[in-house]
Amino acid sequence: MNEDLPYSPDAERSVLGSALLSEKALYASMESLTEADFYRPEHRKIFRAITRLFERKRSVDAVSLIEELRSEGVLDEVGGPEYIAELVESVLSPELVGEHIQILAEKSILRELSTAAGQIIAEVKRGQKGTDELLDWAETKILEIRSKRLKRGFRPIGEISEETFHKLENLVTEQVRPGLPTGYPDLDDLLGGLRPGEMILLAARPSVGKTTLMLNIHRNLSVERKIPTAIFTLEMSSETLAMKLLALEGGVDFSKLTSGHLGRKDLEALAKAVSKLKDAPLYLDDTPNIPINELRAKARRVVHEKGVRLISVDYIQIVRGPRVENRQQAITYLSQSLKALARELEIPLLVISQLNRNPEREDRPPRLSDLRESGALEQDADVVMFLHPVTSSTEDTQLVEVLVRKNRNGPQGRRRLVFIKPKGKFESAAPEELDYAAYEDLDF
Repeated sequence: MNEDLPYSPDAERSVLGSALLSEKALYASMESLTEADFYRPEHRKIFRAITRLFERKRSVDAVSLIEELRSEGVLDEVGGPEYIAELVESVLSPELVGEHIQILAEKSILRELSTAAGQIIAEVKRGQKGTDELLDWAETKILEIRSKRLKRGFRPIGEISEETFHKLENLVTEQVRPGLPTGYPDLDDLLGGLRPGEMILLAARPSVGKTTLMLNIHRNLSVERKIPTAIFTLEMSSETLAMKLLALEGGVDFSKLTSGHLGRKDLEALAKAVSKLKDAPLYLDDTPNIPINELRAKARRVVHEKGVRLISVDYIQIVRGPRVENRQQAITYLSQSLKALARELEIPLLVISQLNRNPEREDRPPRLSDLRESGALEQDADVVMFLHPVTSSTEDTQLVEVLVRKNRNGPQGRRRLVFIKPKGKFESAAPEELDYAAYEDLDF
């Protein structure tokens, strides 16, 4: 036992003695502490014996505890009957047990931090992990320790319902939605915005505009509202994505940027777009074939350092997962990792996904079964949206439906947007284009 590590022998004795004197103190200890929260070996053995009595619904008092310790053959190791009596006598008031439990919990966390720091130093010296892998491993260990401070116990329904009502009241009086606005009111009404902690899956067949819609949403948030967002752009470079944003913001045909056939008016429009994008809190990372552990580490960092409130991943199938037997297992792991990341960071995670290639099905609207390579995507996502063209894909201006096939916290449904292809822009559909009855063959 290292006496240099932080612990409080007085608090440990008080908690054990209080548990023997007060049923209320006993329940508080059982709910909040584990054997590992006690530092002295004799105290761990005593708490373990108290736990066994509690689980067997036996009386928990000094006499029962002495007999339990004797039956286990450890009574002399913990100081004998005399020490158990001292524990009881040392308690000033069992009502103070809450404060002493808090002291124990904090000392326990400090010891875990010390242990984790030692393990990190040992891994650095061992030199077997790459820098990114080591950073992710170290961050995960620290986050695991932090999560212990976030334990939630039972709360009365009256308290919870009152808090919930005040949130709902604010939504009405301030005319805001629970989540971040996409910039498309009809879609926001259906989704309630992009909600914190949710994984939102956006899928479509090639060239329907899933990356473009994602980019429009980020533009609506970061450029128009100055809300920090970030994109992992894995399929195209950050320069290409920047060109798409310039075309979108400047209202210039994207093909002119790629060909270089720009007129004076085009350059003036792009110069204005640059000045507007210059101060936009939008962050891009185009690391190709990025490993999932590196993506998680970068996501944590950009949220912490830049206050990012939405992250998009374009697209999940080209994130590098673990070495497993088949691709389906890899996608399952990636899906679960991204879902956990959204909850950990408490922000929405917009994830782009491919669909299975099946020429026989490409004329009908996509369904959940079309998600590529893994049913885990459907299971883990809180929202699953598909893009499906209503009018011909050869037209420059195309009517597109957003099919919300899964919505864990709201209704399913469909909404229409207009895709202006040359400028890479999505707009809300005009009222005359919202005649859903005319498209019943889409079989929502």
